[in-house]
Amino acid sequence: MQDGYSIYWAGVKKELEGLISQNDLQIWINRINYHSFDSKTNIMRLAVPSIFIKDNVMKFKDTISNILTKIFGYKCLAEFIVIQSEEKEIIKEENKTIKQTTIIEPKEKIIIKTTQDNEQQENFSFDSFIIGSSNEFAAHAARVVAENPGTKYNPYFIWGGSGLGKTHLIKSIERFIKEHFPTKKVKYVTSEEFTNDFVNSLRTNLQEQFRIRYRELDVLIVDDVQFFADKEGIQGEFFHTFNKLYDNGKQMIFSCDQPIQKVKKMEDRIKGRFAMGLTVDLRPPDFELRMAIMKNMADNYLLSVKNDAMEYICSNLAGNIRDLKGTFKDLLAYSSIMKINEITLDIAISRLKDKITKNMYSSPVSVDKIIHTVAEYFNLKSHDITGNKRTKSIALARQVAMYLSRKTTRLSTTQIGTYFGDKEHGTVMHATKKIEDLINSDYKLKGDIEMLTNKIKAE
Repeated sequence: MQDGYSIYWAGVKKELEGLISQNDLQIWINRINYHSFDSKTNIMRLAVPSIFIKDNVMKFKDTISNILTKIFGYKCLAEFIVIQSEEKEIIKEENKTIKQTTIIEPKEKIIIKTTQDNEQQENFSFDSFIIGSSNEFAAHAARVVAENPGTKYNPYFIWGGSGLGKTHLIKSIERFIKEHFPTKKVKYVTSEEFTNDFVNSLRTNLQEQFRIRYRELDVLIVDDVQFFADKEGIQGEFFHTFNKLYDNGKQMIFSCDQPIQKVKKMEDRIKGRFAMGLTVDLRPPDFELRMAIMKNMADNYLLSVKNDAMEYICSNLAGNIRDLKGTFKDLLAYSSIMKINEITLDIAISRLKDKITKNMYSSPVSVDKIIHTVAEYFNLKSHDITGNKRTKSIALARQVAMYLSRKTTRLSTTQIGTYFGDKEHGTVMHATKKIEDLINSDYKLKGDIEMLTNKIKAE
């Protein structure tokens, strides 16, 4: 598609030549085509041929937006849309429009994702959020909030480490409300964007417009509120915005990377406001959830991955979901470039050995494998062991798993504790000491431990 603004994309590509590697230019940037420019929103839409390409060029979005802003002299944004064709020859013809006097309108099926909202809808939804024991409560509560904005669980406060799915869930709420309550005013912002809005309103003497923009919303979603810490002016403005929305029965949704009470230099009155509704947390995904996520990605991207390769990956990458997705995309790119039809265990080991070696959780024996093996032996589920139930059978199995983790891995007690629902250092030490004492008097348990140790090491 060509119009008067297409020349600016050529200028952007020229500018990118001095900012990114030649490899990135050839592999990714050259697969981007100009599509259109919306002069009302100052958004340039750039077409890519697949979701896979889009996922990889998103890392250049901010750079391209900054170049556009520099060229136009005012704030501009870049957005990527996916155009998939069933008739490749027609696409080739459309891409050659410069050489033709008539533009051929393709008759193929076109999938176009436009605007920032549609970009979020493609990537973030309740349907695409894989649920496991570590996120089940948070996910179900998020769905209730989305279905009953302003009346159930207000505010909804979710915390957890980086890459566990906080943003996915709160953007899923945003999407659901926009789809099912189209008359409601919904705004998603990061804490940095909220801060920048406020600072700009002070600089331009437009504080009243800022307050109207935020205090007349029906749903306010703020991501990463920990960045409000140590910013007294922002906290004051946010406090009054919160009160206004809460008094008017408007829904608020917040995310944080830690429990709000642990955030330093955050006013107590702000912490109290966050605690007025429902607080939920996301834990690191267990082995079963990582396997489910990996299988889902393989199905979505039509990549065949052998089961033993999946198990290897999911047993050794125990950090967060973002790491798992990054690993999958590495394998996806490798299969595409090398024209490999299936990811085998040998390929996974070869491609990921450096990443797994550098992973802070890496060990000759995986803690997740230990948990899985112990749970199977005691006729339990892995989430029973990593959860908080304290029945006698579960407590013993949990202590056995902690003991074996201490004896067969190189991890510290603190690192081991993260696999068992963020248990404290002392809990792991206590479990280890208790099993050591029992082994001296309980010969059956001693035999069980020996058998489990041999099985874990053999696997």
